[in-house]
Amino acid sequence: HAMINETVREEIPRIVLEVRESNEEAIALYKKTGFKTIHERKGFYQNGETALVMEIQTSDIQTMVQ
Repeated sequence: HAMINETVREEIPRIVLEVRESNEEAIALYKKTGFKTIHERKGFYQNGETALVMEIQTSDIQTMVQ
């Protein structure tokens, strides 16, 4: 929450992150926070696992923290 609040204060337009497709707990947390999957990087990791690229827009964040 501290990172999200700082993003809003600094007027950063979005947060983008990358997470292993198998990290279901992290993905669930990010989705609960408002992140959406915007891209998949197939075979991104050394073991061939896919990386999910997730994003949240500042405009969406502002409604969450007010």
